[in-house]
Amino acid sequence: MRLTEVTTPLHDADTNPTADPLVVAAAELNRQWNLAWHGHDDFANDALTLAKTLSTSDPSRQHYWVASDDRGQLVGAVHLALPLRENRHVAQFGPLAGTGTDLTEVYEALWAAAEPRLIEAGRTVVQTWETHASDPDLPQHAAANGHGSFGVDEAARWYLAHGFVPEQTEVVRSVTTSRATELTAQMPGAAAGYRLLRWIGLTPEEHIEAMVALRRRMSVEFPHADLDNEEEDWDADRIRTQDQRILDRGYQRLCAAAVHEASGEMVAYTLLDVPPGHDETIAYQEDTYVRSDHRGHGLGLSVKADNLRQLRRVAPTVARIHTWNAEENGHMVAINEALGFQRSGIEVAWQLRLG
Repeated sequence: MRLTEVTTPLHDADTNPTADPLVVAAAELNRQWNLAWHGHDDFANDALTLAKTLSTSDPSRQHYWVASDDRGQLVGAVHLALPLRENRHVAQFGPLAGTGTDLTEVYEALWAAAEPRLIEAGRTVVQTWETHASDPDLPQHAAANGHGSFGVDEAARWYLAHGFVPEQTEVVRSVTTSRATELTAQMPGAAAGYRLLRWIGLTPEEHIEAMVALRRRMSVEFPHADLDNEEEDWDADRIRTQDQRILDRGYQRLCAAAVHEASGEMVAYTLLDVPPGHDETIAYQEDTYVRSDHRGHGLGLSVKADNLRQLRRVAPTVARIHTWNAEENGHMVAINEALGFQRSGIEVAWQLRLG
C-alpha cells in the first residue's frame, strides 16, 4: 500500500481556490463511505471545504495522507491535527477506510504514517471520534465512563487492539426542519428577566467579550468523560479569527443568545452551522451553553428554539438538522428530544495515552 502526503491541499487561494486532485479524490471517497454507512452524505465535506480546512494552521497544524492500493486505487485517507494553543500534548487522528476495503489493513497503513509524526511533535495523547454500528446483534462494549455502549465492529476491534480506550459515546440525533418548525412554533420566548438576541456570521463587536467568557467556560464544563483536554484559550482575536475562517470556508453561522436583563450579561448561547456543498439543505446544531449560575430557567431550550426559528427564516431550503450529544448529557438530550431530534447514529471518543 502506498501512502502519499498532501502538502499543498489548496491552490490559488487568493484568486481562484481549487483543491489538490488527491483531496478531490479523498473527499469523494469520504462521500461514498457516508452514503454506504448513513444512506446520505450530510456529514461529508466537499473537496474545497476539506482543502481549506487542511490549509489552516490555527489553532492546529494539519497533516494529511492518502493511501492507494497496488493498482493505484485510493483506499483511505487520514487527517492528523496537532493543536498549537491549548492541548499541545494531544494529537487528533482521523482515519478513513473506503467502502469495501480491508479496514484493518488500511488503518494499519494510516497509523504507520501518522504515529511517527505525532511522536516527533511530542504528543503523548491521541484522540479520535469514530462512527460505529448500532447493530444489537454485534457484541456490545461499554464506554469507559459507564454511559452508553456500541457494537464491536471492525473499527472498534482495531482501536481496542492498539490500546485505545472508548472514553465516551456521543449519540447523533437528527430532525427534519418541518418537524422542528412545528414544535418551536408552540414554544414561548425567554423566561422572565431575560431577553433573546441573534446574529448571523461575524460576532458583533459589542458581544465579543461576552462570547470569550462563555466559550472559555463551555470548553471545560461540557461533559468530556476522561478525555485529557485543557481549557480553551479564548480571546477576542480568536473569536474574530474563527468567525472569519468559518465564513471563508463557505459556512453560514447563526447564533442565538440570552441576556440577563438585570445585569446586562450574556449568559447563554447556541450555534447553528449551514455547511457548503449541500445546496443549503442541511444544518448542524453545534455548541449550546448556559452559564451555571443561570441554569434552571429553560434558557437552553429558549436559545435553541429561537435559533431554529431564525434558521427557518434565513435558510428556508434546509431540510434536516443534525446534532451530537454525550450519552451522559441527559439535560441537553431532553432539550433536543423536545425539539424533535431523534437518535440516528453513534460515535465513540477513543483515546490512547502513549508511553
